[in-house]
Amino acid sequence: MSIQFLKNDISEKSFRKIYLITGNESYLKNYYLTALKNSMMTKEEEAFDFVKTEGKNLSTEEFFDYTSSFPLSAEKKLIVIVDLPLSSPIIRLLTETPDILFEECCLVIYEDTEKYDKRTSEYKKLDAFAKKNGLSVTIDTPKEEDLVKWTISYLKKHNTEISHSTAEYFVQTVAHDMYLMKNEMDKLISYKSAEKKISRDDIDLLSTKSFDAKSYELTNAIFSKDYEKAYDICQKLLAMNTYPMIILYTIENAVAAIVKTRILLEERCSEKQIAEILKIKEYPAKKNCDIARNISKQKLRQMLDCCVDADISSKSTAVSLEDIIYKLIAECISKL
Repeated sequence: MSIQFLKNDISEKSFRKIYLITGNESYLKNYYLTALKNSMMTKEEEAFDFVKTEGKNLSTEEFFDYTSSFPLSAEKKLIVIVDLPLSSPIIRLLTETPDILFEECCLVIYEDTEKYDKRTSEYKKLDAFAKKNGLSVTIDTPKEEDLVKWTISYLKKHNTEISHSTAEYFVQTVAHDMYLMKNEMDKLISYKSAEKKISRDDIDLLSTKSFDAKSYELTNAIFSKDYEKAYDICQKLLAMNTYPMIILYTIENAVAAIVKTRILLEERCSEKQIAEILKIKEYPAKKNCDIARNISKQKLRQMLDCCVDADISSKSTAVSLEDIIYKLIAECISKL
């Protein structure tokens, strides 16, 4: 809800004394920070009344200099402090003397690479101060369905079409990093400048697939009984310099996840509950449920036994890890 308040402030040009912006989605955080600045002042005014500084070595004297001077051109002066440590005396100064901020000053404390521990008393004090005197906003990576909608919307703005199912495939293929997603979409837009419609083949041809995406594809290939595709994906993972043991663990974890999903389904858990219990996103949870519903417990136990044997072999034989992986894939598929 706090993001909506931030959107309202930007659209209504009604700005608060302080904004605390945290969260793991860098693209959206930067998007809203830029929107806030552009709503508050023009490009010309920005040269006089916008300050962005690192908080790590910021002294209280420098902070006073920034906050005690009035805007020269814009109605408000915007001060952005990036990665201000929770141990900084500036935070204690702010929380103990809230009147230190003038009405003509808008302060943004912006979490970037310095991730705040929200369990600490220092953060809780800062958060409470921001909520009382302004707004505290956490901007995390959106849910997969929201990323799908954003993908469709972004491409549409650039006069390029994509179906909902293909957009889902794109989101699964590319790491859930909106900067990376934007870069991949820009590549697709440029490539399809004439035809203006994105297909799965275009995504496979141009997109830089994440390890998670390839792992997901590997799991699908195994449970679809497609040995050739599974073998090809393993080859590509190895070409990415992926350590073979990681590939082996990926297969073992995928089988274990389906087993756990099957158990939770029998306990009448919903797909959403399963996602929460297994700490995975809703879309993979749904796919796991689809797989688990169509495999007997006996077959899953046999696949799990194959994984255990492969794990033992990887630690006690001279057989190469690559051969153990290919044998495990073949054995798992034979049990389906």
